[in-house]
Amino acid sequence: MATLAIIRFAETPPAGSAEDFADNALTGMREYLATHTRGTGALAQSLRATVYGKQIVVESDLPYAKAVDKGFSSSKTLWGLITRVIPIKLKSGTTIFRRVTANSLLRGKWSTRPRPGLGFVEKGAELARGRQSLRARLAFSVQTSAV
Repeated sequence: MATLAIIRFAETPPAGSAEDFADNALTGMREYLATHTRGTGALAQSLRATVYGKQIVVESDLPYAKAVDKGFSSSKTLWGLITRVIPIKLKSGTTIFRRVTANSLLRGKWSTRPRPGLGFVEKGAELARGRQSLRARLAFSVQTSAV
């Protein structure tokens, strides 16, 4: 399991409040992912939140979970596509096929573009804060950069 974020409370929450907050934060993260992503929902179902005293650790067992939350700022050449034939659907509806060659990879084609992250961990924590007045009084911080 890879740690995505640590939610730290400024003071010790009342008994049971941290567990309720963790459950509501997970629900908020899953709702946010459902409305902002297309797919099977595997990322949303892989999220886990564990309470340790004054902090909640949010984890996922999917390798791309951190990239979806934080985004990535560099492009990556897709060398694994070399010699494959890729179907490309045009706006007119016709499909053409292109072979990935080493020359086209070296010219900068067939690479990913930088993408901003969704920040679903922080959004889920904010949604959990707004669920009840007791949780609104809990001061917390979400740490994702050093994790």
